[in-house]
Amino acid sequence: MNPHQVDAACFALKSPLQKGVLLADEVGLGKTIEASLVIAQKWAEHKRNILLVVPASLRKQWSQELAEKFELPSIIIDSKIAADLKKGGVNNPFRQEDQIVIASYEYVARQKDRCRLIDWHLVVLDEAHKLRNLYQKKGSQRAKDIVAATDGTDFRLLLSATPIQNNLMELYGLSKVIDEHYFGDEKSFRSAYINRRNDAADLQDLKERIEPLCHRTLRRQVQEEGGINFTRRYSLTQDFTPSDDEWQLYRQFSEYLQDSQSLAIAPQARQLVCMGLRKILASSSFAIAGTLETMIRRLTLERQEVLDESLLDDLEEADDWLDAGFSGDDDHENDRDGLASPSSERLGSDMEPHARAQRLAQEIEQLQDFRTLATGISSNAKGSALLTVLDKALTMTDSLGGQRKAVVFTESCRTQMYLHSCWKPMALQAKPFF
Repeated sequence: MNPHQVDAACFALKSPLQKGVLLADEVGLGKTIEASLVIAQKWAEHKRNILLVVPASLRKQWSQELAEKFELPSIIIDSKIAADLKKGGVNNPFRQEDQIVIASYEYVARQKDRCRLIDWHLVVLDEAHKLRNLYQKKGSQRAKDIVAATDGTDFRLLLSATPIQNNLMELYGLSKVIDEHYFGDEKSFRSAYINRRNDAADLQDLKERIEPLCHRTLRRQVQEEGGINFTRRYSLTQDFTPSDDEWQLYRQFSEYLQDSQSLAIAPQARQLVCMGLRKILASSSFAIAGTLETMIRRLTLERQEVLDESLLDDLEEADDWLDAGFSGDDDHENDRDGLASPSSERLGSDMEPHARAQRLAQEIEQLQDFRTLATGISSNAKGSALLTVLDKALTMTDSLGGQRKAVVFTESCRTQMYLHSCWKPMALQAKPFF
């Protein structure tokens, strides 16, 4: 822990009567540690109804941080976990004893009625700037649902490195998450601080008013104090142009995905599957070739089953998407997140059999053409550009006294294997991690 992190935690804990605070340290200063210190204090006081509302992609990271650095137990709640708990007789997944509950914004918003049944001692809202348009009548419904879901909580702890991006009204919106009456109504706030924003006295008054509510530390302040020695970052870019075959594959397969009348993809899963397929397509031709092979096999050999989210097993983040607004009714008993299971829906079941068979044959032929085109591409322009810029980066690292090591993140495991095979002829040691 660093001194500024302890200061931030003390700021959050200074008054038992306060409804909440905003910790707005700049990126990289450890807001997770600051929030965890507050959580640990509440836990020690046996105030253990604690909820963390975080972006879906950060749930596992939060759980690991709490366990490894603070030895605090937690449970990640999503639709799948909720279904498993329901089978065990737990109707409200938010009701946990001696475990910190971690859930995504989307899940909490969808399950606001269940969430609000818990008397939360502490609610932590990571990336809280997602809620800053709460004050607008036509603002995010999700933001309003999140606040409603945690209504009545003892304390809300907001975390955001960017509480304001466009105007001061966003600060007003965040203040309403903590205390809806803190600045009065919107008209009063605008009159006092927006319409006369060039008035130095008014701005000073705003700083004093917000001071008990918001704590912000800047990177330069920490550097001046010698708290953290930040590593200097360098950015290298490498332009590339897809080959004619790559561009043809991208364009034609994109047109296929835009066809809302295609039979192959389950209607309930279309948004999720199409987004996943585009991610795979953008990763590499090798990635999409493997997925196309799976699509064709399922459509021809496996009783012509519709394609659902299970098609995206090459993308680790697909499970996060299921909990990020692409799922259906969480109380659906017979499927995952309300998406049709392969056995529950037949391709074009509402069509005349002959027309359905003819349309399906055309789609399979399309997919086979895409597969042929994808497998005929022996190298990707983006992969070649990566090798070029990687050599530059390693040479630069070497000149700065670093080791010739690099970590490459990919969207697809198949893309990893392609890159692994590319590096072998160059005598570069590489190992894929899935």
